[in-house]
Amino acid sequence: MMSYIKDLFNLFRKHYVENVKFYSLLALQIFGVPLLLAVLSRSAVNAVTISLSLICLSMLLVVHFSVKDMRSRYTYMLANTLPVSLGVRYGFILLNSTVVLLVGFVALYLPSLGLSCWLFPIGESFEWVLDTAFFHNYTVFVNVLATHALILIVNVLVRKRPIVGYVLAALAMAAVSFYVRKNVDFEYRDAVMMWIYIVTIVASWIGCYFLLRKFQYKG
Repeated sequence: MMSYIKDLFNLFRKHYVENVKFYSLLALQIFGVPLLLAVLSRSAVNAVTISLSLICLSMLLVVHFSVKDMRSRYTYMLANTLPVSLGVRYGFILLNSTVVLLVGFVALYLPSLGLSCWLFPIGESFEWVLDTAFFHNYTVFVNVLATHALILIVNVLVRKRPIVGYVLAALAMAAVSFYVRKNVDFEYRDAVMMWIYIVTIVASWIGCYFLLRKFQYKG
């Protein structure tokens, strides 16, 4: 176990040293975009409503940078000959794109939101908008993780033209949502969609490990 943690820590250190510019820009984006929108619109409401789009975009970028060395033909051989197991690699990918990202996002976004609300207080008529922030609503949080699951699948399966993969994944989820709306009673729709999201998350997180192992052995 200690060997696994040590290898995982070293992989994190290597990754962040090599991509320090990207993560610095991402941190600036997470903190700066909500505040900039609030200043430009002179309303903190926009700083709140941007949270879901901002976390999803950040997640897409972090997953891409976490996986790209293992799927790019230019870095594949080097990345897959590092003296770490696939379990360590996959542990890094999952932790970096979920736990580390979410903690970092909250740490950067909340001060930006707090400053925005201090500069431009949200009136009582708009207090409902705070519920749209992903960390205030567990259903939205599950939606975010389901989005991560789809992004991860695309990054593992699609080595060229990932945009096409994202479009197909979005169309697939839209089709599932449409089917549920048409065939499930209104009072059960949210529960059914929640279970679909949970199954998607579990299937993706488990399945992508075996997909990466398959690609690693095929070379």
